[in-house]
Amino acid sequence: MGGAWPEGGQVPENTAGMFAAVPGDALIAKDDAVLAQTTYREWLGR
Repeated sequence: MGGAWPEGGQVPENTAGMFAAVPGDALIAKDDAVLAQTTYREWLGR
């Protein structure tokens, strides 16, 4: 990847697979989490 990194340091890669290592059985937000209304399909379309 050439060029400057975008603000926030996140670079999208449309061909990358998912990588996640999560202990336990589920991802559970903390009580004070702010949840977005964006659906998974909307997020993928960005």
